[in-house]
Amino acid sequence: MQQDSEQRLELNFDYQSTATYSVRGNRLPVISGGAINNIAQYPVKGRWQVGNRKVLRAELNYLLAFWRARRGSLQRFRLKDWSDFATTFNGANDQGVLGAGTGNGVLTQFQLIKRYQPSGDSQDRIITKLVAGSVAVYVNGTLQASGWSVNSAGLVTFSTAPINGAILRASFEFDVRVRFTGDFASTFNFYDVQSDDAVYNLPGLAVEEV
Repeated sequence: MQQDSEQRLELNFDYQSTATYSVRGNRLPVISGGAINNIAQYPVKGRWQVGNRKVLRAELNYLLAFWRARRGSLQRFRLKDWSDFATTFNGANDQGVLGAGTGNGVLTQFQLIKRYQPSGDSQDRIITKLVAGSVAVYVNGTLQASGWSVNSAGLVTFSTAPINGAILRASFEFDVRVRFTGDFASTFNFYDVQSDDAVYNLPGLAVEEV
């Protein structure tokens, strides 16, 4: 069994997912007896609770089959985080950046990055679970219809190196690599004769970014 699966957990059913983001890291001791934050060791990680509501038999069957196919928490998979799954491009506060964001006349390959920059500070997020067919590349604000390619890990390759100082931007959609962290549970509530369907209570199923 492979450690990673490219299968995406589809939340087209209304499972009611709750997203939570946290920052974990360490504080480095200093000689004076205090401590400082080690900024480089403070990644932002996402956690989700899927469920915590009533579902029909088809909804329950899909989620249970997906959980069993992943062997619970053993195999990682893709999740579309409906709270944060795309970048914006408007020529000003662009979120999609290629590499450092500018060309140098030599480099032809650039990693897709989502940049969170509401004010002076910023945080870059390397994109490795790209949604196929969602990428648009811009050089100095102009959409590039050709002359580049991108792989599934978010690496953009130009056929000719962008000139020195060229502003490199992109728009795209992406998934998150996650795994289940708990057991699967459900409670049979009742059978609806009119709809010929069973109704279950689905407690929150925990998922975390890895």
